[in-house]
Amino acid sequence: MILLVERVSLLSEFKKLINKRQKIIGKLIRSERRAKDLTQQQISDTLGVSQPSFIQKIEAGKRHLDVSELWGLCQILEIPFVEMAEKIDALLKDENSG
Repeated sequence: MILLVERVSLLSEFKKLINKRQKIIGKLIRSERRAKDLTQQQISDTLGVSQPSFIQKIEAGKRHLDVSELWGLCQILEIPFVEMAEKIDALLKDENSG
């Protein structure tokens, strides 16, 4: 029973960490989108997504973003994928050290 409680606790902490990271990545995407003077609707239209809530959820850290979706966003934002990955890496390292 104690082992199960420990696993549940670890899983809960892992989910919190993932959610925190998703929010950091979402803020970066929002910042890059705004720097390009693009709306959530424009991004959604370009991605072929019918609702801007897709981007809203990503930017709010409420939706997981897979690699292919991130690559597509990089294309729209005209940011090399590697550059975006480096920015994400730097932000997450800052988050871990602080």
